[in-house]
Amino acid sequence: MSFSHHQIDNNESPLKPSVTSVSAQIDAASVREQLERLLADGLFRKSKRYSDLLRFIVERTLDGKQEDLHERTIGFELFSRAPDYDVSIDPMVRVVASEVRKRLALYYRGSVHNQELLIEIPLGGYTAEFHTPAPILASHPAEGDSIREPNQDESILANQLSAVPSESGKRIPQFVWGALAALVVAIACWGVQHFALQPPTLDLFWEPLMEKSHPLAIYIGSPPADIQTPVVSGNSPETKETTLAGYDLPIPGSADCCTNVSMLDVRVGQAFASFLRKKGTDSLIRPARGAAFADLTTGSALLIGINNEWLLRLEAELPFRFRQDASTGMQWIEDSRTPSNHQWSSKISAVRKGIDWDYALISRIHDSTTGHWWIGVAGFSGDGTARAQEFLTNKKTMNDLSARLPKDWKNKNLQIVLSIRVVQDSPGIAQVVSVYSW
Repeated sequence: MSFSHHQIDNNESPLKPSVTSVSAQIDAASVREQLERLLADGLFRKSKRYSDLLRFIVERTLDGKQEDLHERTIGFELFSRAPDYDVSIDPMVRVVASEVRKRLALYYRGSVHNQELLIEIPLGGYTAEFHTPAPILASHPAEGDSIREPNQDESILANQLSAVPSESGKRIPQFVWGALAALVVAIACWGVQHFALQPPTLDLFWEPLMEKSHPLAIYIGSPPADIQTPVVSGNSPETKETTLAGYDLPIPGSADCCTNVSMLDVRVGQAFASFLRKKGTDSLIRPARGAAFADLTTGSALLIGINNEWLLRLEAELPFRFRQDASTGMQWIEDSRTPSNHQWSSKISAVRKGIDWDYALISRIHDSTTGHWWIGVAGFSGDGTARAQEFLTNKKTMNDLSARLPKDWKNKNLQIVLSIRVVQDSPGIAQVVSVYSW
């Protein structure tokens, strides 16, 4: 089977390499060879979801099954959606396709791959197109080709350039000017590729939790009995589960297990779930109390709230961890390097009123025991946790954070301490006070 393709205007997009004319024919074997080359690249190799969508689109296009390349059909066949699911509410296919297009553009950017067969998914649909690259022009004319003589204006310009003196009084040869121009262009292209096309810090931070094919578990902490107001709870001891704003919230039925969770932390969980859904990742909100360690070994997790028992256990041996002293009524984030320094501290208060400073701790950890990543987000108060959530889902604040991160931070463990000024019981914007990576 072979495929023809249309002429592309080279000015249409800076991400596309030059392509040949409409008459070129591309065989399916060449397309599949290029597909495997793409899927082996790091841009796709680490993501099953992006790889599966690219393979699905290319194979269906090669098979001439364009009728399968519609959003609802892809969602049903590839992402286990219901056959009649509402695509206006669930943007999974659109989000993943957008990321696939971006990664294809990154792959073909520059000179490394610009002589490979081009696979693209044009906007407005999910059908792939295939293009052969234009041949590199020879630097010298072939035998029998005519050489165009420069016109009068070009000759005058060339003479003027060659006559420009250097500081030593000697003329600078024309080839030097050409080399300088090429160097400037190369530096400019490297700058565009290195900075403009770098994925945002926000996406890199969350990427380990978004690479899974199953819903991300969001575990909400359960506060002590004396501060469980307001709460979300089951209606009776027999209640097995309840629904919270469209998310399944399993409620353990055993009498010795607390089924209550702080409403402030639940709202943070909902905000994270909404953010993740826009990024193409499904999630389930669950209470942390009653969760077994085996639950944490099934995939990545997001742990929310200072009363989250699993968060406190997992952070117990980390460089930064929560500490409190009931006898003095103090709570603080301890730096294991200087444990006697309680600079990030506040009074414990059941109603979280009257404090001047709130602090929050963010942990992004690859756990060697479970083999999965987890992110912990907790403040001294529910408001502090909410400010940390806003910090982690805002592109600008995360880009600002990148200045304090090491160059190879993407695959490192991270902990971030935030301070929040509280004025008249209203929390301000979170500020980064310390970052630790390893």
